[in-house]
Amino acid sequence: MEPRFVDLNAFTVMGVTVHSTPDKVDFNAVWEKDFMPHHTALLALSTDKAYYGVWFCGGDGIPDYVAGMHVPDNAPTPEGVIARQVPAARYAVFACAMSEIGKTYQYVYNTWLPASPYEFPPGGADFEYYPPEGEMHESPAVYIPIREKVSK
Repeated sequence: MEPRFVDLNAFTVMGVTVHSTPDKVDFNAVWEKDFMPHHTALLALSTDKAYYGVWFCGGDGIPDYVAGMHVPDNAPTPEGVIARQVPAARYAVFACAMSEIGKTYQYVYNTWLPASPYEFPPGGADFEYYPPEGEMHESPAVYIPIREKVSK
């Protein structure tokens, strides 16, 4: 499983957040119970109608997961949701089936990244991209921010 590489500018994602490690998150509940009540409002603001599950580094070592949509940087924030900026970065992009997202993350962090000439940059945010509804030609993908390894 080899990635493609893309450079992305910073962008804003708006949605609901969970402060937890990935193994403790009930993703179905986050998307169905927490996100869906805000879906109509966020869809109206969305720039690409796609869905994003973004992992931000937490100051306490526990990440924040934001289930949301890409919105303009100056979009008004409806009650009950938050807006966070995903930093600009070069990303390694791994296309995968929805059912393979967890396995893809395991492969990337346990196999691909350690063997690659890259490392996760400080302050980076990785994310899952879910294509807009009805876009069957696109697959979900995992985006991992990368930089050249820094020698110590």
